[in-house]
Amino acid sequence: MDPLLIGLIGFGVFLLLLAMGVPVGFSMCLIGFAGFAILVSVDGAWAKLAIESIDNMRSYTLAVYPAFIFMAQIFQVAGLGKDMFTAVEKWLGRLRGGLAIASIVACAIFAAISASSIATLLTIGLVAVPEMLKRKYEPGFSGACLASAGGLGILIPPSSLLIMYGILTENSIKDLFVAGIVPGIILALVYIIVITVMCKKNPELAPRGQKYTMREKLKSLLQVGDVIAVIVIALAGLFLDLFTPTEAGAFGAGGAFLVAVLRKRLTWKGFKEAVRNTVTNTGSMGIVLIGAMVFNYFITASGIPQALVNLIMGGNTSRYIVFLFLTIMYLILGMFMDSFAMVVLTLSFVYPIATAIGFNPIAFGVYIVLVAEMGSITPPVGINVFVAGGLHEALSSEKIFRRVIPFVICQLIVIALIVLFPQLASFLPSIM
Repeated sequence: MDPLLIGLIGFGVFLLLLAMGVPVGFSMCLIGFAGFAILVSVDGAWAKLAIESIDNMRSYTLAVYPAFIFMAQIFQVAGLGKDMFTAVEKWLGRLRGGLAIASIVACAIFAAISASSIATLLTIGLVAVPEMLKRKYEPGFSGACLASAGGLGILIPPSSLLIMYGILTENSIKDLFVAGIVPGIILALVYIIVITVMCKKNPELAPRGQKYTMREKLKSLLQVGDVIAVIVIALAGLFLDLFTPTEAGAFGAGGAFLVAVLRKRLTWKGFKEAVRNTVTNTGSMGIVLIGAMVFNYFITASGIPQALVNLIMGGNTSRYIVFLFLTIMYLILGMFMDSFAMVVLTLSFVYPIATAIGFNPIAFGVYIVLVAEMGSITPPVGINVFVAGGLHEALSSEKIFRRVIPFVICQLIVIALIVLFPQLASFLPSIM
């Protein structure tokens, strides 16, 4: 049988397994192993499975993931995310829609701690949403702001998706982290502009907040000074080549632990919860990574990536048409699966396309994360929307979906900017 046909059949069976509820990591591993065994040999399939399992689980590079996850977990169980939101709210809460703007800014800051959009959303949302509703914010609007802002957690470094992208494509994780900074800031600013415009056109969405004295504002900054110091030192050390990404994660985790202990905010129960969540998240990511590696061997052996490259290059297809197609594809995939699954599923054939048309691989990593982030708030799956809907009894996914469209448009604008001007993502890594 033609290898290309076997590859397409395997891809179809993989999608069927996902629809049946089989976890993505196990689905990829099963189809990758069976497909490689058919195309190459059974012994070769066993060898690939064994090698990838051992090499990935003992990888020094992979250690960056649990380090940053543990840092985020410590800050979360110690309640330091609440302090972060409180500080930002005292400076911005007086504006119309100020709490929503404060949520965006707080999520952007906490994204520099967390490698996860859901962790960012939960940490800030559990504090921000009740406060918004208490001050008569429209529920759907409140949830939409948090669901969208949470996505900054997988763009602003450290980012679990950028780590996965770097490992699978063998690109520098440090460069990918640096590349996410400018697009992340741009997206946060576009969110703030949209919130301001929405609240100006419809004041009922969000009233003005409480006014604070300058003394109260400065005091709030002192209360989060140590948290910000840990973030700044960890990331600055990484960007200035004082730390490797793994060492930066280790410093951040150690700094978070020290801050929580010195503040007497870390209980034994909280510590155990942080460790358990870190191990669970790392184990899940490890299974997905092993499955992705084995699946990629099968897809490569089938010839699908090369066939797609030949099709695009042979037809002299415009780069912008290629990215339009990819964006639509990810928008559709985002309706049925989470961002992590989308990236590991498609990277084996979209990455060769990007490199074939000469697109900067670091900028392409940022593009991948942006389109995956967009999928996290689009119906019917939109995992961030469902998480936000569970933050308060007054919220529901239906209300949030009705208000989230302007934020999806914001993401499309930033995606278009990256495609048109990839230097927005690649400039900083090139000079650091």
